[in-house]
Amino acid sequence: MRFYLSIVAIVLCFATIKLHATEYTYYFLYNECGYKNSQSCWVKVITDEDNGGLRCRASSSLQAPIVEVVPKDHYAWAIDLAISETGRAFFKISRNGQICYMRATQDRFSYSREYTNEFFRQQDCEYTQNGCSFKVITSEDNGGLRCRAKPSLQSSIIEVVPKGRYVPVIDLAISEKGRAFFKIQRGNQICYMRATQSRFSFIEKGKSTQFATTQIYTGEQQKIIMTGAGVRLRKTPQLYAKRVKQLNIGTIVFLLDKTVNSTDEKWYRIATSNGNEGWVPSKYTMSLDNFNHLGKAYIEVANRKINSNDFGDLAELCNFLSRVSVQVTKPAIAGELKQLHLVALQRSLEKIPRHRQYEPRYSEWLEKQRSMIEYNQFTEVWSVKRELFQQKHETHETPQNQTKLNNQKTLFITHLSFMDISAGMPLESSIANPINQAVIAGIQLAQQDMPYLKLNESGHQIDNSDENVNEFINLFLDFNLTKAQKIDAIVQKMMTPNRIGVIVTGQYLKKSGDTIHVRPFMLSKNNRRIVTKNFIFQEKDFMCSYNALCQEAHEKIRNAVMELLGNL
Repeated sequence: MRFYLSIVAIVLCFATIKLHATEYTYYFLYNECGYKNSQSCWVKVITDEDNGGLRCRASSSLQAPIVEVVPKDHYAWAIDLAISETGRAFFKISRNGQICYMRATQDRFSYSREYTNEFFRQQDCEYTQNGCSFKVITSEDNGGLRCRAKPSLQSSIIEVVPKGRYVPVIDLAISEKGRAFFKIQRGNQICYMRATQSRFSFIEKGKSTQFATTQIYTGEQQKIIMTGAGVRLRKTPQLYAKRVKQLNIGTIVFLLDKTVNSTDEKWYRIATSNGNEGWVPSKYTMSLDNFNHLGKAYIEVANRKINSNDFGDLAELCNFLSRVSVQVTKPAIAGELKQLHLVALQRSLEKIPRHRQYEPRYSEWLEKQRSMIEYNQFTEVWSVKRELFQQKHETHETPQNQTKLNNQKTLFITHLSFMDISAGMPLESSIANPINQAVIAGIQLAQQDMPYLKLNESGHQIDNSDENVNEFINLFLDFNLTKAQKIDAIVQKMMTPNRIGVIVTGQYLKKSGDTIHVRPFMLSKNNRRIVTKNFIFQEKDFMCSYNALCQEAHEKIRNAVMELLGNL
């Protein structure tokens, strides 16, 4: 009996040894799979025990849910090794942007140091002229890898491709000794490099385009310019790939390659002037080929970004325009860039929430721009100094436009608080004051493009008092007068005596159902007409705190005033 028990124990012991001997280990990952070089490797499924392949699970446990079944003879990208609670080894697999886990045993997977024809077919590298891109991950041959005239280690060396560069592989060649070589397109030359996973990494699911032949940065590649703000340069063409660095608006880079990733997004592989390489989404770039002057490209970049609603984008655009506007030597282009800089600065100021301007993000920006901006205590609004826009017009306008500007007569405008139509009286101050702030902000914006507009100039104004607002209301709401007669009465009794060309005011009406009707308008003395714009707000979207309009309501009223002044 003891004899049989001993035999059973020995068998179990050998079975256990065999079980652990068939698992892949960290030693394998580190030395064979490239972990010591911060790389991963491809392993091939060699069994179909799980419904035609092998199960890939949501976690490193045989009880975890199945994410997918990877078919036999297919390759999986092993990016790490995980040990389960019961001590079993699992490959951590990256599949189509997802992570899953597969039992890491040698009876389930095989590993080949060399890339194979089968691998190429599965990755859609069908040996056309496009091929696939591989990255050199070692510097064993004098800082890179040798590319030879023939698929033989004894063949002459054409060049050494540095570590970190990408090469377009157009075919796989087998040497007389059975070794695999990449057939590489290098400009107009063909050369061959040993095709092993320890030398090259492959971008998962990347499909190189016909531009893959332009791989190595020489300074002669097509130049493109970044149109996005804070675009992240990434290691691979994937949204969550490791970040190399951040590129600002207007950064000029060199186009090396183009690809479409697994989510059908177009990405460019680029190189910066200081040698950084990586991938960026193509939608944040623009070719410089169609511009005969770099300054015109700068203008196009600015026009693409200047309508952004994001403070960070506008602040970065300001920094870019501030820099390039002094680099361009052509006066007309430099003038337009400086004008765009002022507009971008003004719009960045508009995107600062009035009650958050003391937060570091905004206060630091305001301090940096202090020499170019001013604060209106009444409206609590920052704006670009009006004299800067005036200087721009005087310095950079064409002779024809400058003459037109000089011939434009000064237009004196004044502002009266909105009237409460339901009560027939001035609007209460808790509502009138924030509306007044939006109106004044709109007038100031209009003055930047129309410097001949003068608000409340000495000798050309009507005090915004309850008495004057009541006088205006009595004339405006006199039901015994026609519209034309009302305008004539206001002009004769209020505007002419005070030498005013335009009155800016409006109406406010709160209706049942929690809706608020707001109607800014202005009356022109010269044209004898009223221009207006109507808005309907839900009460909750109009006043967001005591004495403060909601940001959207403020912007709508401000923009309406600016637009109406432009239409006079």
